[in-house]
Amino acid sequence: MTALQTSGFESDLSGLRVALMWSRLGPYHIARATAAEARLRELGASLRLAEVCGSDLYAWDTARMEKPTWSTTLFPSATYSDLKARALVSAVRRWLDESRADVVVINGWGVTEARAALRWVGEGARRRAVVMSETKFDDEVPRRAWKEWLKRRIVSGAHAGLVGGQPQVEYLSSLGIPADRIFLGYNAVDNDFFARGVRAWRETAVKGSNHGLPASPYFLASARFIARKNLDGLLHAYARYRAANPESSWPLVIAGSGDQETLLKALCKELRLEEAVHWPGFVQYDDLPRLYGGAGAFIHPAKVEPWGLVVNEAAACAIPLLVAAPVGSRYQLLVDGIEGFVFDPFSVTSMADAMLRVSQLDAAQRDVLGAAARSRVEQYGPARFADGLVCAVQSARKVNR
Repeated sequence: MTALQTSGFESDLSGLRVALMWSRLGPYHIARATAAEARLRELGASLRLAEVCGSDLYAWDTARMEKPTWSTTLFPSATYSDLKARALVSAVRRWLDESRADVVVINGWGVTEARAALRWVGEGARRRAVVMSETKFDDEVPRRAWKEWLKRRIVSGAHAGLVGGQPQVEYLSSLGIPADRIFLGYNAVDNDFFARGVRAWRETAVKGSNHGLPASPYFLASARFIARKNLDGLLHAYARYRAANPESSWPLVIAGSGDQETLLKALCKELRLEEAVHWPGFVQYDDLPRLYGGAGAFIHPAKVEPWGLVVNEAAACAIPLLVAAPVGSRYQLLVDGIEGFVFDPFSVTSMADAMLRVSQLDAAQRDVLGAAARSRVEQYGPARFADGLVCAVQSARKVNR
């Protein structure tokens, strides 16, 4: 059953109290929660939203984000990594007590606040829990039996699930939640925000003056600078691409920041790519449309990636997609040759070939790929998250245990 198959579920949730919690609210979470609150309100239910803290490894400018009035921050001045487990557990339990939640929707099972919420749910006979997850089997190879056993023990406290796609359904069901109680819609961005922003940028942009970015078209990658994102592999593949296409090669823009920044820029210099590779740094959410606006193709080279919301963003901007095979979002958002191309991130040749293939298309052909990407991702917006959450909540309430 998917998030959009709602037959057989009650349409009246009058008086139901739902609590939704993430470690930190970013623009994506706010868009999803806002859609869910409106959908629940239509059905007579209410939604309370909480983030653990206002700061973590993502450098979002909180002053530029408008959080819902019905949300709260448990530790407004703290950074997530600095929090003590005991204080976090106490704060979560206090918030849930105050919310008097009938159903608690939590982010995964590996973080302290999720486990605290599951324990709280288990202490009330009528309380129910929905676990949200983007994990799939191949995100960790090999899987260790003792760890999977422990996860099953933890996840057994949940009554339904909300995930991004079929690989995530399969993994969550392996942890004990029946597949017919797992719904789709978790991994969504505000598609309209990106589509509007890119249209506006393209109407006003002058080629060559895009805030220091190269003239269009260029390859765009956007990721944290950590090992599993495989940006070093991208640089090697890009060098091979330029060698195969020296006369008309596109520039490469790599947006983001992280621990590997010094290493990556040193590799860029070693490969003699300094003039061709551009590093705009961490780009704030409101500025992302200008980043996507001039891109001829978006490339996500990760070797391990449960989902990859940047693929949603690029698709919403109608950009051809080049996505590594292990990336979770490609199962739902990309058919090879339709919205773009899938490649092997462990093969420099495979990645370089994908870059060469898309850059040799003319603008009209790239527009066809981009339009297909935009059409497909329209099915994966905040409204789908809202429907999936409602279905998961309704399913959880029907569980008798």
